[in-house]
Amino acid sequence: MPSRNYFVWALFFSCLVLRAEDAAATAWAPSSEIPVPRFLPSAAFADIITGRSNLGATDTIVRGSLSTGSPVWPHARHPPAVVYRPRSVALRMSSPSGDGKKKSKTSGVYARPSAAIERGSGFFIPGLEGSRVRLLFGAIVLVLTYVNRMSNEVGAMISEAQFLSETVAVVYGLLLLLQAAVEFGKELGFGVEDPSAASMGVESGPAATTASGPSASVSQIISPDLASMDRVADAVRWAAATFVALTPATHVLLLGTDNAVGSREVYYSLGDFTGVASEQGGGISAAVDTVFASKGGRVSIPSDHPASVALLPESFRRCVLLQTVGTKISAGGDSNICLMVGSDKLLPSFTKNDLRWLGRLGMYVEQNIS
Repeated sequence: MPSRNYFVWALFFSCLVLRAEDAAATAWAPSSEIPVPRFLPSAAFADIITGRSNLGATDTIVRGSLSTGSPVWPHARHPPAVVYRPRSVALRMSSPSGDGKKKSKTSGVYARPSAAIERGSGFFIPGLEGSRVRLLFGAIVLVLTYVNRMSNEVGAMISEAQFLSETVAVVYGLLLLLQAAVEFGKELGFGVEDPSAASMGVESGPAATTASGPSASVSQIISPDLASMDRVADAVRWAAATFVALTPATHVLLLGTDNAVGSREVYYSLGDFTGVASEQGGGISAAVDTVFASKGGRVSIPSDHPASVALLPESFRRCVLLQTVGTKISAGGDSNICLMVGSDKLLPSFTKNDLRWLGRLGMYVEQNIS
């Protein structure tokens, strides 16, 4: 009696791996599920966002670099320095008008763009991406192969064709599991040398918590326009400090363009910007145009994107996220504002909740601006 051969099903599910991996690009989710945290991880961060301790000898914003203090950031040794940029065009803060010509944007997440999604094909299962999709289908291939073998009658002769097909399925399943292990190790940072840590004299590895050298520095730069509005400045500082402290993010910037006068400005930045080019106008425009052209208001851009190259150090472009803050209409025109997040970790290091939280922080900053 011929045995039931399930190998066709094994090949079918295993061939879905490449399709699923290429299509695991987007996940839309309403941003209302994740509340904005009302706490900071430590008193040091509370001092930073209120402009008191670790920011100088007084409670006001000072010019220039600040003295060395106890480390408050997980990525550096010195407290943030608050530096004034030259005054440019003022940040427009008038409330939005009822212009119905603007297309409404749906809150969501647009991450890991791929060719399949751009062509309008593919599918996505929430949470099934990266190493997990390879682990799942590798296990499915091995299980189906085992079921196929056990479905034979006891003592029945196994044909050479069936033996060969089962051998191929087992090898393919083991390769998928090996790829999942390698990719999972990369997500955790194993076997990947961190150029930024090497340049700062930081020991690479999960146990490294402090730096030993004079080169590491984290600066907090606030434009005069933003510093003049205490409520907005506090909201931006709070959002940046908490997101850097509780996620793999290392850099946060608040960017804006004024279409009326053609100005482009970095209103706020937090992180180590050593080696970043002084000319950033083109990068600001590229970032704002890219995120405002997306449907969900949130987008991940590659490391060679003009915005990434112009605004972030090379070591911190492994994952770059853009989040819209809002479009503020004024009598002279409109100002498009967005958040930019940089990290030295890959995108899978950010959880789904981290991405939702970024959207909530954008809404929080927008409410304070309004």
